[in-house]
Amino acid sequence: MGHHGLIYSHCASKVVIRLDAESDREPDKGMAMKTSIRFAPVTIAGREFICQLQRKVTFRNYRKYDASSAIHFEPQENPK
Repeated sequence: MGHHGLIYSHCASKVVIRLDAESDREPDKGMAMKTSIRFAPVTIAGREFICQLQRKVTFRNYRKYDASSAIHFEPQENPK
């Protein structure tokens, strides 16, 4: 399984502003994933850094495995 996607950048500053990626998969061959990450300039301690602002991840065709358990105690007789 591979991945494909797009990288978006600001033309003037040449800074990455968004990354979109999606897994390649054959039909009915397991889970697929899609993600989108947005970046923007953030000022920290008077300096500007490009930081991740938002991340959205979507999963498709996954199997949910679930389990549950319980503990039951028998009532005790009054001790003498």
